[in-house]
Amino acid sequence: MTDIFESGPYQVKTTDIASGDSSAPRQFRIYEPTGISGKVPVIHFLHGFQLKFSYYDDLLTQLSSDGFLVVSGQSEHKLIGGDTTYKEAEKVLTFINWLKENLASKVSVVPDFDNLGVSGHSRGGKVTNRILNSYPNIAKSFFGVDPVDSAPPISGSTDPPSLNDPVQFKGESMFVGTEKGPSGISACAPSGDNSNHFYSSFPSISHHIIGAGVGHMDMIDSADLSACGLVCSVCAGSSDSKVKTNFISYTSGLMAAFFSSTLKGMSQYEALLNDASKHPFSTTEVEFK
Repeated sequence: MTDIFESGPYQVKTTDIASGDSSAPRQFRIYEPTGISGKVPVIHFLHGFQLKFSYYDDLLTQLSSDGFLVVSGQSEHKLIGGDTTYKEAEKVLTFINWLKENLASKVSVVPDFDNLGVSGHSRGGKVTNRILNSYPNIAKSFFGVDPVDSAPPISGSTDPPSLNDPVQFKGESMFVGTEKGPSGISACAPSGDNSNHFYSSFPSISHHIIGAGVGHMDMIDSADLSACGLVCSVCAGSSDSKVKTNFISYTSGLMAAFFSSTLKGMSQYEALLNDASKHPFSTTEVEFK
């Protein structure tokens, strides 16, 4: 089963769709496994604060290669006067509902929205939780990639933590955190608002793993990490490019194992998620309930 941490058996086709195309409410990218038969589970992924939907190609291409139709859309973020996570959640929900009606016309496989998983990095995890609090049955499972529940640097009073409200989602969840996320010039995954808090707030069945020696932006494509400037540079992370590459592959493998279990019924992966002794990456925390 440890093969799940490597690229899967399917080649992946990437397609960008512009906002307004077939009335699409936002720009987005599709990662489509080719040569696969039958219905294909769908995973919606939401990027972090002031990042781009295109920054996660390595992570999401590997995930798709294990037989998932992955969609990553672009939200609008501003330091001052931008959407709160309440407003962003409304827009993302509109987009997911649009996908249910229109995604099939953009791909050559058959999307299976009865087996929908949701995922998000950083603020994307907070927004996803907002959606699940209002519509807990919209997805079967939720994977947070170093999710952060704090507000943007400005306008915090108008955007309280989503976990202040009782968690409504009853499906299976998993959260991957980073050892260096709570440190650095600016704590990009601050204590009290990071993966630890998500895991402690969500009901069973839930899993939590913290990667050793890596930071909040280390799951972003290397070229994009170098280009994204101040947003990324304030976050502590690994100085070793190989470690970053391995962490992306590891995180994608965890996502593939988790969604294979929850969306495809391949429950044998549960044991792998709960025991890091055979994982290809060092961890500082592995827990489950």
